[in-house]
Amino acid sequence: MRELEQSKRFPSILKRAAAEIVELFPGERMESYFIPYTRKTNSTIKKLPRGKLYSRWVNCKRALTVAKTDTLAEGNYIQYDKYNRKQQMTA
Repeated sequence: MRELEQSKRFPSILKRAAAEIVELFPGERMESYFIPYTRKTNSTIKKLPRGKLYSRWVNCKRALTVAKTDTLAEGNYIQYDKYNRKQQMTA
């Protein structure tokens, strides 16, 4: 239930953040920072959410998910070096 409430508030948070950016930097366009999801209707096609703020959120969420799954159950951690090679380290 809580996730549903957060998912409904999230687009409004990104809209507000995009509006604040446009207010601080008048030359910027709000559409560059966030475009919300729109449903398919008879006259329009379905559009997924996009924009700089949305992309940043998705990428951060993905990085946190990867970091969480890299932890092993035995107390060892897998780290990646700058070439994405695994290095096993003991905690």
